[in-house]
Amino acid sequence: MKQSVRNIEIRYAAVHSFFCMAYCSICGFATVYLAARQFSASEIGVLLAIANVLTIILQPVLAAYIDGAGKISLKTAILFLCLVTIALLSYLYTVNENKTKIAVVMLLATISILLMQPLLNSIYTYYMEKGIELNFGAARGTGSVTYAVISILLGRIIEHRGENSIVVTGILLYAGLLVFTLTFHIEKTPPRERNGERNFWNSMKLFVKKYKVFLLTLSGFVLIFTEHYIVNTFLLQIMENVGGGAGDVGTSLGIAAVCELPVMFGFSWIVRRSGGSQLLKVTAVAFTVKAVFFLAAPTVGMIHLAQCFQMLAYGLFMPAIVWYTSEAVDMEDMVKGQSLAVMCALSGNVLGNILGGWIYDSLGAKAMLLAGTVISAAGMIIILLIKTKNGGYKNGA
Repeated sequence: MKQSVRNIEIRYAAVHSFFCMAYCSICGFATVYLAARQFSASEIGVLLAIANVLTIILQPVLAAYIDGAGKISLKTAILFLCLVTIALLSYLYTVNENKTKIAVVMLLATISILLMQPLLNSIYTYYMEKGIELNFGAARGTGSVTYAVISILLGRIIEHRGENSIVVTGILLYAGLLVFTLTFHIEKTPPRERNGERNFWNSMKLFVKKYKVFLLTLSGFVLIFTEHYIVNTFLLQIMENVGGGAGDVGTSLGIAAVCELPVMFGFSWIVRRSGGSQLLKVTAVAFTVKAVFFLAAPTVGMIHLAQCFQMLAYGLFMPAIVWYTSEAVDMEDMVKGQSLAVMCALSGNVLGNILGGWIYDSLGAKAMLLAGTVISAAGMIIILLIKTKNGGYKNGA
């Protein structure tokens, strides 16, 4: 390809940066926005859970449409979702008191946002197939830097300007994501022959049979991400339980994002020397240790300290799961594989939102964190007990 690798990497890092900032503004501060609109913890949990359930349903359909039908490219799909999200957020800005309208628009905007992540990851695998190996860790690390910056700044802006600043920020950031996505030249996937085994449901059945260990690994992370999203979604409530507020939420998210950076930028070096088959086990342990620290934290400062475990938890998981999927799944199934990898986090998001909201409203923050810690520990045990041939994960080996 005529485009230099460096030029592509810079633009890919920019895409990740704008997406991470936009994701932070809408999903990271969703509880802050909805709580300001008089939604209870249970209502917030159910709303976000529904968004994730619908995303889980739509993601494999979209992935199969891109992988198999060849009618749209990754670029077209991302641009479309950017435009939809901008339109929804623009309408949300005009809605102030009607909780039903707020819930519906926030639901649709969240779905649109969540559908983008596996598509951005698949850009990486698209270029790998073309013989261009991008530094995914550096791109995702740049995203973490910008996530940290926007979370801290937005937390302070909310305190002075109010919750509508969340929506305005989201609109501007998704416009930036759209602009940088336009700079990529991505071809459509060649359409496959459509026979009895090429329809969507049959292709997914074949996928399940073919990649059993891959799916077992993802099932363990569903439990781990249940706890992770209990903390992420209800961080405001956790902060308020120890005397903090919205500004502390932004600071805490910023600390977590900054702690991801060393692993994100150094992932290519780490995976060459550590053996990738062990990295997901390290992340499973780190997620659970972080959960224990959150449970034990008596102050805002201790919660900030607990976020330091983000380095080996989410910070290592993000590049590791993309690498792992690219190794475990054949290229013809790559978008489905990347989508399912993201769907394991979305499934945990569903469980975390529903359980977290219900337990918080019924029993309080400590009981919510205790339940999350137990669930995370169960997921960790599953990951640690998985046995694979030759230390690998390929095709259910």
